[in-house]
Amino acid sequence: MDAFTFRRGSSARVAWRVAAFLAALGALSRDAQASEGVPEFVGRVDPVVKAAVIRAFAIALERLGRERCLQVFSEFNDGAGRSLTANLEALNLTATSQLTSIRVADGAHEKTCSDPGVLAYTHPGASTIYVCGHRFASLARANPRLAAALILHEQLHSLGLGENPPESQQITASVLRGCGY
Repeated sequence: MDAFTFRRGSSARVAWRVAAFLAALGALSRDAQASEGVPEFVGRVDPVVKAAVIRAFAIALERLGRERCLQVFSEFNDGAGRSLTANLEALNLTATSQLTSIRVADGAHEKTCSDPGVLAYTHPGASTIYVCGHRFASLARANPRLAAALILHEQLHSLGLGENPPESQQITASVLRGCGY
């Protein structure tokens, strides 16, 4: 029997091992992306939009390294009255690790993005932020710090913050003020 002859059934074992290896490699790749501050993208996201989101996330993560920025999480409460800081603690996460766990999708074709004033959105407690495609990318090119502030704004929603009240502009103003934009 030469080295390249497989015994009966061994090709299935090899295929299984290759599949397991590739799955583990994919998981490591996602973990590496998260540790580098690159969000996980869901669905098809245009490369221009993806680059804009990655840049905004990098700036947002840098700002989360500042104590003053972290205080924004204690300024707001979820629908049950718990501070967003308490929600982070309950999840056993830091603001940085929670942000890197958020997924991003292109919501340009969703109804919410049909409003020209909306650049990104999510729902309280959700783990996916929707960016409004090239509109978000254009903002990120023109004002990368504001794009990062919007990512942090949406992070607050992902931790349970509702809206109206507080008004969207109030949330963004708190992020801009607290995170030194």
